[in-house]
Amino acid sequence: MQTLIGQIDKIIYENSGFFIAALKSGEKISAHYYESEVENLLNAAITLKGDWEVHKNYGKTFKAESLLVNQNELFFFLNRVVKGFTKKLTAELIEKYGQEGLIEILENDIERLMEIKGMNAKRLEKLSNGWKQFRSMRLLGEFLAPYGVTPTLLRLIATAMKGVAEPIEAIKKNPYGLMSINGIGFKKADEIAHQMGISHHDERRIQAAMEYTLSEYCDAEGNSCISQDILYNKLDLLLELNDEEIYGYALEDRIREDKIMLLPSGRLSPSRLYQAEKVLFDQFIRRGKTKGEVICKDLESFLSEHSLALGDQQRTALEQINAGVGLLFLIGYAGTGKSTTAKALLDLLALRMDPSL
Repeated sequence: MQTLIGQIDKIIYENSGFFIAALKSGEKISAHYYESEVENLLNAAITLKGDWEVHKNYGKTFKAESLLVNQNELFFFLNRVVKGFTKKLTAELIEKYGQEGLIEILENDIERLMEIKGMNAKRLEKLSNGWKQFRSMRLLGEFLAPYGVTPTLLRLIATAMKGVAEPIEAIKKNPYGLMSINGIGFKKADEIAHQMGISHHDERRIQAAMEYTLSEYCDAEGNSCISQDILYNKLDLLLELNDEEIYGYALEDRIREDKIMLLPSGRLSPSRLYQAEKVLFDQFIRRGKTKGEVICKDLESFLSEHSLALGDQQRTALEQINAGVGLLFLIGYAGTGKSTTAKALLDLLALRMDPSL
């Protein structure tokens, strides 16, 4: 891995933290930056670690695995990230309060900055929130680095947690919460948790594995629920604990927290699938009770005009919809006429619309 030091002259392309830029020395670079907006890096001195590659659109480019701004983080934040703080004012604030003192004010005693000319409560709140988010993203990288988190994975986590007030504390509290990030499954979260010192019997691990196993099974099999026996067997394969008692405690907790739903049949369903099916079921019940007006008074003429030759069951479906039935299910194997019936129903329902539309 090589090191490149330079000053950013122009941002050529930017999307969700990834950017391509030109340095004042002429080299092109590609990197990720998530501590603040990429535009704040314009004219900033940076140190990159990575390797050269030939980009299909931009030619020889230094692809960075890491990016470090060569400037005091507090000065960079006040002078670039926050609008309205000149270099002179920033230097005066650091000289007046000291670097650590100013950081303490930004994090815990922001009201002291009301003495600054032009400062108001709204701007003060924006300043405080901006600093916490800016610093938390930098500290997040330092926190996760010892746990084998690659730069690529770090960028994924940092981007997903950009709006979280205290991302490090959230991960410390439950590293399995990382599974909510698209691209991070149980095994990766478990790997990070293990390096953080979480034991194999930790309840957070069992609970996360249970939700993961249940969702993965349902998604793979096209089901919305699973028997307890199958769930426990799959947990044995994933966790290698073979402990039904500890599984039972975890299941009780997940049911109590409404993360897993216990159905009257005794089977178990992920809450997201249960709620989705319940919404559909409630809609079916509601629509099943509705009764609309007759659409076409002369159904025979309609069939003749549209050259529709329907079988008995197909015709029954059309008659029911025409009579105002609010809910109808078309069920049948391939080739039994569902598509033909559906087209006839759509043609019939189109009579409700204004022909000029």
